[in-house]
Amino acid sequence: MKDSTRRLWEQQDRHRGDHLRLFTAVGKFIGDTPVLYPGSFVDVAASFVFESVICIDNDRQAARFFSDRTGVDEIIERQRRPPITASWRFIGADHRTDLDVADESVGALFSLHAGSFPSIAPAISAPEAGCWPIPATVMQQWRRSVPTTASGP
Repeated sequence: MKDSTRRLWEQQDRHRGDHLRLFTAVGKFIGDTPVLYPGSFVDVAASFVFESVICIDNDRQAARFFSDRTGVDEIIERQRRPPITASWRFIGADHRTDLDVADESVGALFSLHAGSFPSIAPAISAPEAGCWPIPATVMQQWRRSVPTTASGP
């Protein structure tokens, strides 16, 4: 793993496991479905829970991070539960543009920091076009699992 990959991941995961807990709670609710994650930056925690994840970001640091495929695979394999192979792809683009994502090829869209995303709504295979909201019950379960004091690296 490149040092820059390790450093970016440590910065992303500075509140150890917070996104893992969130995605685990969501996964319990929606099951294992292909995920689209616009605005992911270098957050690979969705790949710890879901078998297939497409990360989208136009940040240059994110592009460098994901270009270290061996390093990203190492991060995922180290923390993946259950230990099965994860499939991930990175698209280095603005998520508001036309993307190389087949219609109805994903079942969930996670947008923690991306804002609006009208161009990718057709890729969601939910009964009604759009993104799946995170239900209050899932958020409550995640909040209960978050430590009251966060510790950095």
